[in-house]
Amino acid sequence: MLTIEARENKLSAFVVPGGRVGAFRGGWNATVVGSCAHQRRAGSRCRSAQVRRSARLDMNGSDVGGMQPRSQSVEEELSAVVQAMRLWRSSSFMERLLAQAPPSDITSGCCASLRDIALARLGSAAAEKRLPHRKMETWRFTDIRELLETDFRLRTPREPYTSAQLERLRDALHRAEQVCGTPTQGSETEPLRFVLLNGRLVQELSSLAQIRDTSSLQQGYVGNLKECTDGALQERIVSVIRTAPPEAGLGVVPFREEPRTHDYSSGIAKVNDFFTLLNVYLGMSGDGDGVFVVYLPPGCTIDRPMEIIQVVDAGVAVNPRTVIFLDRGAMASVSFRLVALGATSPEAPQQPNDATFLNECVNVHLETDACLKLSIIGSQSVSESVRQDQHRFYHMTGLSVRCEQGTSFTATNLNVDSLALRRLVMGVDLVGRRASCNVNGLTLLQDRALGDVQVRVSHHVAQCESNQLHKNVVVDRSTAVYRGTVYVEREADGTNAHQLIRSLLLSDGSRVHVMPFLEVLNDDVSCTHGAASAHLDEVELFYLQSRGASRDEARTLLLYGFVGDIAKLVPYPRMEGWIRDHLVRNIAGRAVALWQGDTPE
Repeated sequence: MLTIEARENKLSAFVVPGGRVGAFRGGWNATVVGSCAHQRRAGSRCRSAQVRRSARLDMNGSDVGGMQPRSQSVEEELSAVVQAMRLWRSSSFMERLLAQAPPSDITSGCCASLRDIALARLGSAAAEKRLPHRKMETWRFTDIRELLETDFRLRTPREPYTSAQLERLRDALHRAEQVCGTPTQGSETEPLRFVLLNGRLVQELSSLAQIRDTSSLQQGYVGNLKECTDGALQERIVSVIRTAPPEAGLGVVPFREEPRTHDYSSGIAKVNDFFTLLNVYLGMSGDGDGVFVVYLPPGCTIDRPMEIIQVVDAGVAVNPRTVIFLDRGAMASVSFRLVALGATSPEAPQQPNDATFLNECVNVHLETDACLKLSIIGSQSVSESVRQDQHRFYHMTGLSVRCEQGTSFTATNLNVDSLALRRLVMGVDLVGRRASCNVNGLTLLQDRALGDVQVRVSHHVAQCESNQLHKNVVVDRSTAVYRGTVYVEREADGTNAHQLIRSLLLSDGSRVHVMPFLEVLNDDVSCTHGAASAHLDEVELFYLQSRGASRDEARTLLLYGFVGDIAKLVPYPRMEGWIRDHLVRNIAGRAVALWQGDTPE
């Protein structure tokens, strides 16, 4: 019997009978352990001799420790997939997704090495049984057993869309605009829109022609990485994905000094996020197809807001990736929005228990003095047909941000009215002086929805500033989870870091799990963190009712006063009104006072 030993970020290999190493393409240390099969008994130990062999591989897959270089062939890649499927044979979720993975007919493309690394690490995770489960600290309150037991039809960007899908897409976008409208940026100019259907850019509904006519973007690029003709830019984009921290990339957090709590409990992970590895291997091809790139050249300022709309069919699994690269002095405002289609294509009839899985990753790289405002709208309520069909929607988002000197990054995450599971994992690294980061979030949940937000902000150098503000409102049997981590290194003098999480529980069955972490290795800082959970104040309700408001109206006013400051940050004026007039009013009507047990009128 052959087993695998791996520690921290060291890459392990798939080992098959006979001692042959399969799918071993990486740049890390690995130790393969071979042992004789034996029968374990209580209190006994195996006395059979163990054979240890160590191999060190470079990024090209060559062996500098005794093994011969391996050729990059399609047959070997398929063999690696077969081995991975054997390791994941206990999970139909992984087995079916790997079987539907994009073909490996391109082994020399710009992203081929990324897929090799992701597949090898998936195999290492399988060997170590690191499939996410409730015993892991970061997954303790997030149950994904239902997700892992679901069979999805994998959709890749290579699959062309039909004219019927295009018509359904236009109709879905029109209905979505009735709810949230279009983003604004201090003016009424039309936004630059980019629509992706199941990860594939829909040129008929995107603003590619307007991008080409913009003078400040003549040296920039917006589109699929596969179609980029600038080899140097391709290499920079691939490098961003390869070196990005585990939240959305294949690299590690650039710690100068190892944190004392470098385990899962603080949110500072030393291994890649499982769904990030799935995104890398299943979402892109070797030539870069499946990676949407927004690159702004030095000094470029986009006065019009940019909107990236992810449209997903029902009953499929999609793994899109977006890379936003703002060069020196560039400025932009980008919004991510989700539109879920309620009916599948005619060739794939809809089933009553269809579930949809969107596993997206976003990499942000800000060069010196760049400025980015990012909005993530994780709302499925814009598609009423999806809610009427009672679809299960699982939405995973991995976001990594690297801020150089003098940069400014502002993120607003809005998770309202999710149908099943919405999880956001964000990692922000402030690696340049005078960099600033503001992360705001709002979670409004009802029914049995689950919202999980995990944010890590690391201060690596001096004179940086970060602020985190997140608010939760839960009703019925919904659950909200927030894990926020602020890490300040020893060299980060003059750091200002603040974190605040506030929550409202409106029913006995609702749950909120809040875990703020603060690890500071420097004494010349100003750092605060706090969390508070409560229900609506009875005195305030009584005061509003004494002024003529009904109990539901009083709840609505108090709830909107609680969430309004974050709802106003979203660059969608109509969505702010929809939250106020529809969603908050609906939640207030369903709220059950904890102290009286009254029922909605």
